[in-house]
Parts: sequence; C-alpha cells; structure tokens
Amino acid sequence: MTGSCPFEPERLLNTLGPYEHLARFYRYCFAHYTRNVAKLRPHVTAEVYQAMMSLASAKQLPDFKGTLDLIRKGGKKASGTSINSLSG
Repeated sequence: MTGSCPFEPERLLNTLGPYEHLARFYRYCFAHYTRNVAKLRPHVTAEVYQAMMSLASAKQLPDFKGTLDLIRKGGKKASGTSINSLSG
C-alpha cells in the first residue's frame, strides 16, 4: 500500500498499524453513513432518525432487534434503506 494518509499526510499508509487502518476506515464510513441518513431526516420521525443514527455507534445497542424493527416500521423512506439487509 503506497501513498499518504489523507488524515495525516505526513504518514505513509504502509506505516500505519492494523488498528490505525481500521480507525481511518471507520471515520470514512461513518461520514458517508451519517451524510446519507441525514438526507432522510425530513422524511422520518425524530425517533426513527435517532434509531438510524444509533447504528453508527461502536457501542452495543441495548435492543438491536427492536432498533431495526423501529426503523423498518418508520415509513417508506426508512424501510427502503440498506438497513433492511441487516438481520436481527
């Protein structure tokens, strides 16, 4: 792997450890996820929006299945997301 890290340009990608690579991937993925979920905000209730955003956390959800059910029942826009590909 060659090139500089976009978050720390002074560091080469091949000098990053496994955790550092994972942290950068998560940051990139989180930014895209939140941007896409934010587009749905006008179309879903605050409760459904919060449930969708809670999926972006590294912390374990107290009721993962209940969160997915809430999102699936949140209307056409919420139920049409890639969240439906998750099982729970």
